[in-house]
Amino acid sequence: MKKKHLISILIITSLIVASYIWVLPHFFHKEKSPPQEETNIAFLWSYDTSESLLPPTIGDIDCDGKLEIVTASYNGTIYVWYSNGSYVDGWPIYLFNHTHHSSMLSPPSLGDLDGDGDLEIAAYCNGTLYVWYNNGTLVPGWPKIMPTGPYDYGMIVYFSSPIICDLDGDGYREVVTINRDGPSDIHVFHGNGIYVNGWEQGVGGSVCCLAIGDIDNDSSLEIVGGTVEGTDEGKVYVWYHNGTIMNNWPQDVNGTLCSVVLGDVNNDDSLEVIASTSHGTIYIFNANGTVINGWPLNTYALTNCPILVDLDGNGDLEIIAKMSVSQTIERPPGQCMTSAWHHDGSNVTGGLQNIETGNWPYQPIVGDIDGDGVIEIITTQRDGADYHLSAWKLNGSQINGWPKITVGYASVALGDLNNDGRIEIIATTSNGIVYVWSGGNYLPEKVLWPMAFYDSQHTNCVPIL
Repeated sequence: MKKKHLISILIITSLIVASYIWVLPHFFHKEKSPPQEETNIAFLWSYDTSESLLPPTIGDIDCDGKLEIVTASYNGTIYVWYSNGSYVDGWPIYLFNHTHHSSMLSPPSLGDLDGDGDLEIAAYCNGTLYVWYNNGTLVPGWPKIMPTGPYDYGMIVYFSSPIICDLDGDGYREVVTINRDGPSDIHVFHGNGIYVNGWEQGVGGSVCCLAIGDIDNDSSLEIVGGTVEGTDEGKVYVWYHNGTIMNNWPQDVNGTLCSVVLGDVNNDDSLEVIASTSHGTIYIFNANGTVINGWPLNTYALTNCPILVDLDGNGDLEIIAKMSVSQTIERPPGQCMTSAWHHDGSNVTGGLQNIETGNWPYQPIVGDIDGDGVIEIITTQRDGADYHLSAWKLNGSQINGWPKITVGYASVALGDLNNDGRIEIIATTSNGIVYVWSGGNYLPEKVLWPMAFYDSQHTNCVPIL
């Protein structure tokens, strides 16, 4: 009897255990949420300079295989950081007392002026052109104090940086600059600070923007400059490397010049000159001074220099510009929008058109930051009291995890800072913060406009490959 009772207890116990084994997982089971797409963009570091900063320039200034970050403040401080956020020895440099009026309006440029493989740093501030070694000491023969005198740029706020390039093809680089604080002519110096023969060059108006490239395919570079002529006129000039003006130039434009940029927009193996004016008119000139079909194009007032990128991968370049439209289209105060056009003047269709951005006078940046092989357009914008850094796909959507909140409007550069095969996103802001994020795999062929003025020499020219 006891044995039967024991067997019954064991059977009942087994059934109870079995029911728990089956019931409990189902009772406590919850449907899982769909897996969230993970972003591979990670925050690395930030630094507060407490000064309004110009766009970042990146380059390997000490030839160690890693890129340094170079920027400047409107107050005239030059900053240089290693990729890990520590200062490079000898920096920052303070050019003058910070109680003075802001006088730096363009970021420093980088280039090897003495042929030793290291990069020198050139900057224009308060009527003086400086060139330093990467350790912060001045290069012999520098700085150069520009002539003083009357000048009038009107409402122009977007000036070209000094440009470092081998102007005459002799294997040595020169420094080209605009004198923004006196007679507004163009000055060209050898790396040792001596004037290049044939320069300086003056014009009837005030030169406000520069680009440099070989627009006539003669293996030497030409200097393209835009001018302010009176209150509402402008001209586009082209000079040979020896200072003489190219035939069929200058060309008149409607409004004062805001910017010039060079690129082969129609895939004809020659550089075209893209010029934009204060009226929002964009011109595209051939090397002989004629305007290509479909241009000029009248838009809204431009807030920065257009950029040139091959959005659709067909070999020609599209034109992207940021425009101030708050006066004519319903937009929050101070907001702008980007638009893009094909080389024939027709609109680029899709989500890229009319992306809202902030009213900050520097260019969008274009490159693949998440490593998926598709480019993004990086812009800054403001939403009430908040500032955002946005990363737009060509269909008008943002990548996962964006926009990023920033303290102030942001300017951006893209590159593999620490040579680890991943792309970094470097942002400097109007409120003085430097941000660095690490992105996806670095694909150089997918970084189409990596920094302000296109490259670290600030040529404002997309070369023909």
